[in-house]
Amino acid sequence: ENNAKLLDIESSEYLIGKGITATIDGKTYKAGNEKLTGFSDNEYSYSGKTPIIFTCNDEYLCTVAVADKIKDDAKETIESINADTIMITGDNELTAYAITQQAGIKNFIASALPDDKEEKIRELIDNGKTVAMVGDGIND
Repeated sequence: ENNAKLLDIESSEYLIGKGITATIDGKTYKAGNEKLTGFSDNEYSYSGKTPIIFTCNDEYLCTVAVADKIKDDAKETIESINADTIMITGDNELTAYAITQQAGIKNFIASALPDDKEEKIRELIDNGKTVAMVGDGIND
């Protein structure tokens, strides 16, 4: 409708825990976190959003912030079950902290890769803890 042109992607790579890179018309584009792009945008993290930073040839283009809406009764529900809760997330420290404050979660581990999550769960089980794991995405 707007005559948008699809671009040919010469190559692309998904980097677990970082984002994605793609080469288009000889230019390298990145979309991801600070580990991938070298840029940070903490303004969004403080409010519990995950910043996705876009670059072209290592020059900053823009930031898009995404967030899941925490259910209104989440904090009350978590407090009512009276269990030790740990949020293990790939989000950065600032985003993770903001989310735990909103949801009433006392402990968190940030910047975790899928293997880190599995390792922590196995550690808790090995220490005699009963573990229930809830995931919301492909990295869980």
